[in-house]
Amino acid sequence: MRKSLGMLLLVGAALASIAALPPLAIKRPFKLKLINRGLAGEVLDYTNNHHRDNRIWSECLGHKTDLYVYLPPGYNPGKTYPVFYWLHGFTQDENCLIDHIIRPVDKAIRDGKLPPMIVVAPDGNLKGDAVLVSPGSFFANTNAGRYEDMFLDDICSFVEANFSVAAGRQNQAIGGVSMGGGSATRIALKYPDRFATCLTIFPPLNIRYENTRGDYLGKYIPGYWQYREDFSRGMEPIGRFFGGAITIRLWHMLDPLYDRNDPNLPSILASENPTELVPSYNSEKYPLSLYIASAGRDQFNLDSQTDTFMDAAEGSGIDITRVHDPRGTHSIRTANKMAPDAIRWLGQKMSE
Repeated sequence: MRKSLGMLLLVGAALASIAALPPLAIKRPFKLKLINRGLAGEVLDYTNNHHRDNRIWSECLGHKTDLYVYLPPGYNPGKTYPVFYWLHGFTQDENCLIDHIIRPVDKAIRDGKLPPMIVVAPDGNLKGDAVLVSPGSFFANTNAGRYEDMFLDDICSFVEANFSVAAGRQNQAIGGVSMGGGSATRIALKYPDRFATCLTIFPPLNIRYENTRGDYLGKYIPGYWQYREDFSRGMEPIGRFFGGAITIRLWHMLDPLYDRNDPNLPSILASENPTELVPSYNSEKYPLSLYIASAGRDQFNLDSQTDTFMDAAEGSGIDITRVHDPRGTHSIRTANKMAPDAIRWLGQKMSE
């Protein structure tokens, strides 16, 4: 019994490290009030997390969805503000904003390092709560639902209808961590007229990556990698934590979204893959500034994916800033270390 409990705690710790969240869904009715007391701005509640159900209706999903909206200090409906959409990571939900993001963003606005901006955090979790092994949608249109449409048609439309958002793609930024970072990059590349700025922290940028031996976790070597065609091996490791004591497998991320045995799956994923989208991006018509933070010891090998993305983007005209921590890991500790530089970069781009 004691050994089983120890293993359960180890699994919980590993997935909490991946998600940068507690491994259980906990309703925190007073947390938002406490958060807002320490902010110069204010986070508005469109969730079911704090006493009452304030969720908005998603026509694309056919059910309610959670959302936080941050308004900067001195928000005035008579003025207009840029907006920054933040997409959370796998097994996270919209609480990522109040748990990790909004305090440093609010402080940066107070200190003049960021312009006053609206920050929006939608829920892309398939179960609606960030719980142990709860899957993420990748904010994509899949068998699990129309999550990309939900974001673009329901969330963005709600924000633009209810808040003073400045017009033009130059005032629209999108970003995210892990799953959310890859999703943000995909959306920015697919819909170039919508977003001019994209900020990502350890994003999956080549979801069809494998080395020439068919190993997803094989480190990038120029000329020795390929696009995956076979997704049938559901038990294949795609992430290893604690020296391999905890292994995340392909089925965990893919099965809730796609049929791994669908012969069309490689082409479906190719159409959603940032590395395969970037060569056709029209940077002359739609200038894009992209920030990528990668970790050299990423347990999902996402730094190798970033390397292939950088190869594909060479000569594309996209303004890419890559920050790499060779000793960093796929963890909140590394993300927090990267945050000040990312905020500085965002402040420069959103003030141009």
